[in-house]
Amino acid sequence: VQRRAPRYDVKCTDTIKASIREFDSAVPQTVELSNISERGAKLRVADSFSVKDSFALAIEVEEPEYSVEVTAKVCWVSPVMGDGLWL
Repeated sequence: VQRRAPRYDVKCTDTIKASIREFDSAVPQTVELSNISERGAKLRVADSFSVKDSFALAIEVEEPEYSVEVTAKVCWVSPVMGDGLWL
């Protein structure tokens, strides 16, 4: 029995861009979008976040041109080898 939604790896990071913006900041931060599912996304970020933090997540696709922005909440945090965090 599969309990979680299928995840889809994002391999075209040159044509699919992701950014997050904390609600108390006007400046977006570019992030790495690793995978996406109907219930969430895996992001690599440079700044520190905690479980339950919320922010605006924007995803832009170049071809065909499409963008979406949603309110996101951190459900888990894991350090990245080298630098940053996975959310």
